[in-house]
Amino acid sequence: MSKNSKLSPLTRDAVRQFLSQNTFRLTPRSETESSSSNVGLVGVEIEMLPLRGKDYSGIPQLQGQQESILSWILPLGDELKWKQKTEPKENSPGQVVVTLLELPEGDNVSFEPGGQVEISSKPYASQVEMVSRVRQLRTQITTALGFHGVNLVGIGYNPIATTDQVGLQMAKKRYRAMDAYFETIGPYGRQMMRQTCTVQVCLDFGSDQETMAKRFWVGQMIAPIAAAIFANSPIVNRKPAGIVGHRSKIWRNIDSSRTGLLFPKSKLMDSLTAQACVETYERFLLESKVIFIQALDYEVPKNLTFGTWLAEGYKGIFPNEADLELALSLLFSEVRPRGFFEFRSVDNQHPVWQFVPTVFWSTLMYSEGALNQAWELLAPLQSRLPELLKRSEQGLKDPELSSLSQRLVAIVEQHLETLPTAFRDKTIEHDFRRFCDRYTLKGRTPGDELIELLGQSQGDLGSGFWSRLNEKLARGM
Repeated sequence: MSKNSKLSPLTRDAVRQFLSQNTFRLTPRSETESSSSNVGLVGVEIEMLPLRGKDYSGIPQLQGQQESILSWILPLGDELKWKQKTEPKENSPGQVVVTLLELPEGDNVSFEPGGQVEISSKPYASQVEMVSRVRQLRTQITTALGFHGVNLVGIGYNPIATTDQVGLQMAKKRYRAMDAYFETIGPYGRQMMRQTCTVQVCLDFGSDQETMAKRFWVGQMIAPIAAAIFANSPIVNRKPAGIVGHRSKIWRNIDSSRTGLLFPKSKLMDSLTAQACVETYERFLLESKVIFIQALDYEVPKNLTFGTWLAEGYKGIFPNEADLELALSLLFSEVRPRGFFEFRSVDNQHPVWQFVPTVFWSTLMYSEGALNQAWELLAPLQSRLPELLKRSEQGLKDPELSSLSQRLVAIVEQHLETLPTAFRDKTIEHDFRRFCDRYTLKGRTPGDELIELLGQSQGDLGSGFWSRLNEKLARGM
């Protein structure tokens, strides 16, 4: 497509065509199958929280100073050969903001608005290779930052600072506009940007419409249960939040026009087609609020939906394909289609557990038997999924969610051995079973353990708190 055609005003048909050809593009089998399997590719995105000092009480600066996260990890580029991607620094002629560190192999390191450090893998045909590579990269970055007294913490929400104390550390124009938009509708959007951390698992659609649609719908059915199983954000501003899944609460409340669960209006069993997926996501897109308009220097319109902008324009400007791509990048459904599925419901975990969600999601999506059993278990609950998502904030204290969680991890356990060897490794499977034995099968979550430790520490979130957690997990206590 030429640059001019990409900048031409869109029609409704063009929007649907774009979704069909890009957002929900079926992956030819030859692009996903490895030498041993046709299950598909796997990727992971891990957002980690940097805290500074022996007592873990400081918020390190991301960049722009002599002593900053970026200045401490950039020397790794001599070894890792990464390329820096930058954009001009606002109101600072000649200066740039580093937005991405891209490794030659395709993995990358990026930074969230609150200074969170994110490692994103490329798509791998082998889950074993992906886990090994991300672990190695995580160790290299953790070691470099640790030398300067910065600790990368695996938790779903910054437990020590307020939104204003964290600040907007990655001050790209896009983030400034998002911050301004969210400030007009409540506190949760700014908390999401600056304080939340997650583990996102990325998996293929499959090579046929029915597989894609089933993964889309079942993934959403699983989302509330995944949020409960992996709830790990129980502390807000150094005090118990009263729930263990504060990150989930934030995402559920930031903006209902761009987050949550998506379901077709037709019967689910009649909706196992690409068309049903496209129509569902198209409706979600058209009803979403426009956060900002780039052509108007990132102006934040008030109560303008993408559908209204498409039909009526705004100040004489109509959206083009570049605006469509931007709008799609600002939709955050629990299962997010991006030419693959991004599963977004999980709090970040302690490094010991950070690859347990990949085992969980890849088995449920890539084992046909597991996918079908999950469908049978959860399809009767589809009308109650928003309610279950809300209740997931409480973790597994809810008897129904606890029961569903135990049945779901039992399905994973049953079908682990059906995956190809490239997706199986004794270490990561052992970690999955340890996680389930420690938490899920006992009706507990990692967040419950943090609250217990906080009580034992008499509310002190200093280094002793984190040392005790690390020791307990290392020793299997």
